[in-house]
Amino acid sequence: MNISQYEKHAFSDPALPIFFHLDHVTNKPPGFWLHWHENPEFLFIVGGSGFVKIDDTVVPAEKNSLITINSNKIHSVSTSGPDISYYCLIVDKNFCDQAGFHIEDVLIREKIDDPALFANLRRIITELDEKKPFYKAAVMGEITNMLLRLFRNYT
Repeated sequence: MNISQYEKHAFSDPALPIFFHLDHVTNKPPGFWLHWHENPEFLFIVGGSGFVKIDDTVVPAEKNSLITINSNKIHSVSTSGPDISYYCLIVDKNFCDQAGFHIEDVLIREKIDDPALFANLRRIITELDEKKPFYKAAVMGEITNMLLRLFRNYT
């Protein structure tokens, strides 16, 4: 039996209300650490292969795909080979709402192959690595552009 757990997010910086990190998962079976949260989560697959379980759907995840985990969906990541690597971006639901993207009112497609979204990701990585003046505004601008593209093309 798989049991899910609510994951509460506390964003420490109001100017950068996100979690962003590179994850590397090895040998995790389907259903490993099922959890859910109200904030949307985006997984940018950069290596390996696996599956993302989202509620009762199993989404294949391979390099250069974006997996969207919509608000309040139970989910987990597992491997289909030895490993899977992905950037995980979790965006504060309140930021989405304030920007006009009411994330709980729509379902974004779960799997997307869109080079423009990966370009947004590369710019986010660069901004977070270099931390030039106004990098937080630049990151949130990229996220706003991502949300705009997702809402216009993938809902």
